[in-house]
Amino acid sequence: MATTTITIRVDENLKKAATAAFEGMGLSLANGISVYLTRVAATKEIPFKVEVPDVCCEPEPPPYFGLTGEAYHQHLLDVKNEILAGNRGKARDLIED
Repeated sequence: MATTTITIRVDENLKKAATAAFEGMGLSLANGISVYLTRVAATKEIPFKVEVPDVCCEPEPPPYFGLTGEAYHQHLLDVKNEILAGNRGKARDLIED
């Protein structure tokens, strides 16, 4: 099989990190890139999802967003009182398995 050379410019830290990752898999950087290109050629797609975040659907701002002065201070007192009254759950309980 005839081979050819591809020259690309990448960040030095990226090259070092990728080289270390490929070496951890028993591959050289060139072999790792060849595996990637072989996969792209065989499937006609990038082997991972590439997307641009949908900026129109950003999360709602928190309830205290935009509060200033006394209103913000009152919000903090309300949250503190809810915590002391046991009306607020633990952060750990919010994490889904």
